[in-house]
Amino acid sequence: MLKLSALVLLIGAFIFYSFFIYTGGTETAASGINDSAMNGKELWQQYNCTSCHQIYGLGGYLGPDLTNIVNKKGRDYAAAFIKSGVKAMPVFNLPENEVTALIDYLEYVGTTGSFPNRDVVIDEYGSFHIPVKSN
Repeated sequence: MLKLSALVLLIGAFIFYSFFIYTGGTETAASGINDSAMNGKELWQQYNCTSCHQIYGLGGYLGPDLTNIVNKKGRDYAAAFIKSGVKAMPVFNLPENEVTALIDYLEYVGTTGSFPNRDVVIDEYGSFHIPVKSN
């Protein structure tokens, strides 16, 4: 009987948690992202920016990692590149509100972490690892 009760409890917890996750229970309220940055995230996905750029080192390798670009270089710097394109980056002719939203998203991303990690070792193949410290 105890096994059945535990099984029912686990299944109930799984159903509740799945419902919570897939109905947006962890979305914007928990993450602290504002509406403009959330719109920028959707634009990032819509324009497939990850095919060329990385965030936290994940994504394409044609363009640079943009994790901390706004925090290091500023909003005007980011806007200039988004508006004019460079080398392999095309000019998307985005309306000003979309440029602002993308910059808000990149600014938000920069507040949530940094890349590369200061303790990381990057090898000749582009892989990285955190070295084990001996005592």
